Amino acid sequence: MALVTGTAAGGVQLVSGNPTGVSVNRQAYLINYAFGVYTGSTDSGAITGLGALVAAQTRSGKTYTLRDAVCAYPGVDSNFQLVYMGLPTLSGDGFTFNLTAADGTTELTTSTATLAGTPVGVIAVFDVS
Repeated sequence: MALVTGTAAGGVQLVSGNPTGVSVNRQAYLINYAFGVYTGSTDSGAITGLGALVAAQTRSGKTYTLRDAVCAYPGVDSNFQLVYMGLPTLSGDGFTFNLTAADGTTELTTSTATLAGTPVGVIAVFDVS
């Protein structure tokens, strides 16, 4: 089994945050990821270093603790197949998942690398301190 680790494609974009005065500072960011060749049941997708990536790009000096993630929109591979991220299993500053069809559960049996300009969109939720 191989891990196919996503590569961040572009910057991070804040899409939601708590109103001022709320005691827990929770923020959601949209991050795009490109993936290499994926061969179905023998592979798992992985995204690592999310909190560190957001901290580096926002330059806020804050700590970003990953709380959840979800697929925002599909990428497209070089065979023009839509590539979604399945339900994640969080682990520290990243997570693993299957690359799936639109239903979010049917794992792709094969996928070529995602095309430049058409990465998988991920919304990652963090506690910020």
